[in-house]
Amino acid sequence: MAAGIGGVVRIVLSLLAVVLLLVSGSSAAYTARTGGAGAPPDCRELRSEAECARSSRRCRWCTSEVLDDMCFGAAEAWRLPQQVFACG
Repeated sequence: MAAGIGGVVRIVLSLLAVVLLLVSGSSAAYTARTGGAGAPPDCRELRSEAECARSSRRCRWCTSEVLDDMCFGAAEAWRLPQQVFACG
């Protein structure tokens, strides 16, 4: 009986893997087709304070005397050490 259960588990896992591959391929194709339209910008890719301020309400420009000034997502900016970064 244990061999039968092991075979069923193997089949279920194989089917799950196939479904996951189909879903991820479909999602990647949709993103490529739409060009990521409507997706919020990645705040870390914005290189200037002006771009960061224009991008969205969820990005914050953070300055530092020790490290480079950068644009972070609001949640990420909130978690940065206040001794190192000042975020607006």
